[in-house]
Amino acid sequence: MATHFNVKEDCQLLEFLMECFPQNSRNSVKKMLEQGRIYANGVATTQFNLALKAGDLVSLGKTDLRPKLNNPMLSLVYEDQDIIVVNKKSGLLTVATEKGEEETAYRILREYVKSADPGQKIFIVHRIDKETSGLLLFAKNEEAKKKLQVSWDKCVKEREYIAVVEGNISKKKGTIRLHLLEQNNLLVKVVDEPMGLASITHYNVLKTNGQFTMLSLQLETGRKHQIRAHLSAIGHPVVGDRKYGARPSPIKRMALHAHSLVFEHP
Repeated sequence: MATHFNVKEDCQLLEFLMECFPQNSRNSVKKMLEQGRIYANGVATTQFNLALKAGDLVSLGKTDLRPKLNNPMLSLVYEDQDIIVVNKKSGLLTVATEKGEEETAYRILREYVKSADPGQKIFIVHRIDKETSGLLLFAKNEEAKKKLQVSWDKCVKEREYIAVVEGNISKKKGTIRLHLLEQNNLLVKVVDEPMGLASITHYNVLKTNGQFTMLSLQLETGRKHQIRAHLSAIGHPVVGDRKYGARPSPIKRMALHAHSLVFEHP
């Protein structure tokens, strides 16, 4: 069952909903949108500033009837009208390469949001490597994208990765400070200060069995392949990272996971 409302004059969706539900707070109305309970002309939407025209039909459903994100390589962690956070499996590109033929997280999410709202778009905010699993943040409108990208270093309070590396790291915690330079073969190498970009990674040892060590890593800078190049440079490449000198992986993948992403909502 759903409750229906006819739009009598041009307006934005949130403005219209506030008129329809004067007894509700602004936050509770936004919650209806976030939960996927609002439909504009029969299509579920989370876009609070959706332009409505006279004659449109807005409906409130009692339950979330939005299409589900159903893909074995990508799972939904959080979504509202501005952002979407997903957990990506190893082996999936964030965005297409120049070849452009592979499935990507961006492509999957683009189809997902359009299934709920054909006019909805998705915007890339940051990336993680194809071989890395973990958290990815996307924006659902230009304003959120610009706020996140322009002030990324200020918005992001913590980026934590979990990695299993080859060998035993006896020092319980430390900081790796190196200068990195991207090469023509898309790999990153450690170089002297004038040639590369400064990069800083902090690590803590979680456990070790002598043959392998599990680390928690916090990024102070976000250079391409930073963790992979840093750990290889200190003689402990990420398990399965053949590009940076590791042996074949016993778990058939690279053992690097984007575990935590703490940021201020745009």
